[in-house]
Amino acid sequence: ISALKSSENQILGKSMTIAVEFNMMPLPVQQNVQWTRSSEVLSDTDSRIEFYDQGQTLYIKDTTTSDQGTYRVSVNKPEGDQATKELHVNIKSASETLTFTTQPDDTSVVAGSPATITCDVSGTPSPTISFEYSNGTLIQNAGRFFVTATTLQIYATQVSDTNTYLCLGKNSDQTVTAEFTLTVAEVISIFPEENSVAAKIGGTAKFTVYIKPINALVEWTRESISFPESDNAHYDVEESTNSTYKTQVLTITGVQSSDMGSYEATASYSEGKYVNSTSVTLTNGGSNVVTITTASSDQSVYKGNTAKFTCTVSIDDSTIVWTKNGVDVTDLDDSIVDRYVISTSKEELSVSDTVLDDAGLYMCVVTSGDESDQASATLTVKNPISISHYPSHLRMIAASESKVTLTIEVDSGDPSSNVIRWTKEGTSISGESLTREISAPTSATTETYSVTAALNSWQGTSTTEQDSVDIFVTGYAETDARDAVIIASPADQTAILGSTVTFDCIAFGIPDPVVSWSNGSADMDATSYTNTYTERGVESQLVISNVKSEHQGDYRCKADNEMSTKQTRTAYLEIINPPVLDLGDAVQYGVPGKSLEIKVNVTYQNPVTSDMCTWTRNGITLEHVANVLEITDDGKTLTIPSVTQSSAGTYRFTIETAAGSASTSTLLEIIEAYEDPTVSIPQYYESVVALSGSAFLLRCNVEGKPLPKVTWLYPYSALIPLL
Repeated sequence: ISALKSSENQILGKSMTIAVEFNMMPLPVQQNVQWTRSSEVLSDTDSRIEFYDQGQTLYIKDTTTSDQGTYRVSVNKPEGDQATKELHVNIKSASETLTFTTQPDDTSVVAGSPATITCDVSGTPSPTISFEYSNGTLIQNAGRFFVTATTLQIYATQVSDTNTYLCLGKNSDQTVTAEFTLTVAEVISIFPEENSVAAKIGGTAKFTVYIKPINALVEWTRESISFPESDNAHYDVEESTNSTYKTQVLTITGVQSSDMGSYEATASYSEGKYVNSTSVTLTNGGSNVVTITTASSDQSVYKGNTAKFTCTVSIDDSTIVWTKNGVDVTDLDDSIVDRYVISTSKEELSVSDTVLDDAGLYMCVVTSGDESDQASATLTVKNPISISHYPSHLRMIAASESKVTLTIEVDSGDPSSNVIRWTKEGTSISGESLTREISAPTSATTETYSVTAALNSWQGTSTTEQDSVDIFVTGYAETDARDAVIIASPADQTAILGSTVTFDCIAFGIPDPVVSWSNGSADMDATSYTNTYTERGVESQLVISNVKSEHQGDYRCKADNEMSTKQTRTAYLEIINPPVLDLGDAVQYGVPGKSLEIKVNVTYQNPVTSDMCTWTRNGITLEHVANVLEITDDGKTLTIPSVTQSSAGTYRFTIETAAGSASTSTLLEIIEAYEDPTVSIPQYYESVVALSGSAFLLRCNVEGKPLPKVTWLYPYSALIPLL
């Protein structure tokens, strides 16, 4: 019997056919063919059973559950032996629609943790369950993926596993699918720049934390309580991001004693899952900081008016002293001191009935304990009327008989009362305009024009206030024309960062040359320098305020008239920077009876021939005393051979060099004993899975007093910290 043709699964109530092929000639007679079902001999005496093709085909109609079993066909061969073939047949109910009894759910996990998705389908015939990617690729048991009859499990998930997946239920009749999404979120990492921040009362404290990924949300709390939204003036949070990290800086201005304590920054995703947090402690950094919270800016008043300066401070019991040009205003001459009135709170200074001599630099100096602050403002007292000639041409050279325009500007407290008078060589000229067109005198002749601006009945009095200016106009013939020449060139200069630098240049020529400046190959804006026309020629001055590193370079002055163009040699401006200081931790710890060394590392940015170093504790200058307090290493190392409770305080180091001064400080706290360093790794960071080429984060918790220095090793050499 070479083949048996039929389906193993038959439908209840339907007909079924089982056929075989006999490989013998001649074909056997039907009497030699026997069919059995589970050892029961089948006969066509059963009205539902029929045999065809000499017994090669068995036909059963209207199947019942009793028709299920193992069917066997046997053929008696002429040689006397038998050939047999068997087939097991299942009788099942009619097909049922496949339905999901368990729908796969969208799932979110954090990278590194497992993800399990369950999916189940029922129906007839019984379906099989499989899982696929959205592109139709079958997921099989391999690597991190494990598939069971109804579940898909992914171990050590990665962000790249984020995808849309399919669950399929399939039988011989139909297929059903359900779609689900797996989202693998990046592990939230958050860590502070410093674990402890020291700030003085009234000062400013800044906490900086770094967060990854950049879409994590950050919430600040103090002692586990959220900050009140109404206190934004006291607390401010600034945020910035780069391609890898988010940086948040919490700033506390005007630190109060109630601000001391532990601050927590908690990072989470918007769903509120996968939370991670870090904490920073704020400690008292020493004596209170006094600051000027409001100060007057520079001001200008007309003579006879009142000038007012204000200076509010952060600490009420502070001492406030007002000075004018460095002199306490209460020590000014008796003839004027009565016009200087200081308010009861000392926070306001009024100068009444101002005169020209009241102009100057006014300063508010505030002290509280060993802390101080100051603010200054310049007072300009102007005549009720003043006159200036634009653009500073008090001497003009013009071609003989050519037209020249003289222009003045008048500044007055009452422009409607201005009276303008012009004279030429002492003779009045009619007209009160601010501009006048004249003819230049003949060659080598100079004429003097005078203009007076008067303001009558100033402030209701009969006094006449006035100002005047003389303008000298010299004529020249074409034969008198001279090339532009440089009389004085700018010199090389060296300046400290933040100072003011002035370059001078004098040029002469007939006609007057136009003077300009350049920096390197670029022309400078005309607003950066001033040109004054004097008897010596055109005096030009270039002023650079608050010099920065980018101001370093070559500067050149150029004079240009219709005859020629001349320029000076380059003057080089070198910017020197004060040294950079590193005093170590902001808070250091001392144990009574133990020795303590505070060492400053000084990095000189420019060569120096000498420097002067000083140390203070709580504002009081410290001196070298053997076996008590020793200052060595050219003043850069302070050693306390035996620490006492009185050693506590803020230590400030200041260095002064030709390149400027710099200072830094540290807070010394006294503890009972040093605490040995301890280090632990949070459980989650003990094993980290990372994709090749991606970033990863390791974290450890370190404690001890003083705070230990941390070095990462892989596997034996030190790594440089990235942050």
